[in-house]
Amino acid sequence: MILIGGSGPNDAAWVKDPDWQTYTQQLTAGALEATRAVDQKNVEALLAAGNSLVAACEGCHAKF
Repeated sequence: MILIGGSGPNDAAWVKDPDWQTYTQQLTAGALEATRAVDQKNVEALLAAGNSLVAACEGCHAKF
């Protein structure tokens, strides 16, 4: 959903930005990693996925 943007004044431009697209891909990958980790009951993998998600969120919020 984040790839299509929302109703914010800058959303239409942001979704076209290559960095935005990279961050959304990182968020998707991190979420999938977290889901797999939960399914496998792997706490270490879940923590790693969480770190990936935080890095993607912080990077995106710093730019956008």
